[in-house]
Amino acid sequence: MVPSVRNAEAGQLHVLANAECTKLFHSREFAKTASGLQAKKPELETFELGPLDSLLATAPRHFPYMKQWETSWKEPVIIAHSSGSTGFPKQITVTNGVFSVYDSLRFIPKVPGRRTQDNAMYNFPGGGRFYNPYPPFHVSAAEVPY
Repeated sequence: MVPSVRNAEAGQLHVLANAECTKLFHSREFAKTASGLQAKKPELETFELGPLDSLLATAPRHFPYMKQWETSWKEPVIIAHSSGSTGFPKQITVTNGVFSVYDSLRFIPKVPGRRTQDNAMYNFPGGGRFYNPYPPFHVSAAEVPY
């Protein structure tokens, strides 16, 4: 669950409840809000993350994914939400099945002389990072093919 920093407390509690969220990872800047949410939802565990530079400088550990497709394609990868412009924000769940569509784009035949628009465009020579301009709580951030 990636909640928006723009939500009022009632909106935050609404999306956390709808997502059945019990853990909230947040930045130092969000600590006061996280404490307020935890006071209203005591079962919510909160975890403060370090600065972004420190997170990016840490080498990731391998995480083996041992689930089978038949049992996991409907499982959520990311839970985002709408803006709440017509009431409380509404949950938007992006599942393994959605991400499999992005992954399958690489099997579409390439058109000679054209650059593909699948996730191969993120294969930077020599490695690299991709900047996603969308805020992490916005569903468009999740829709960028990984």
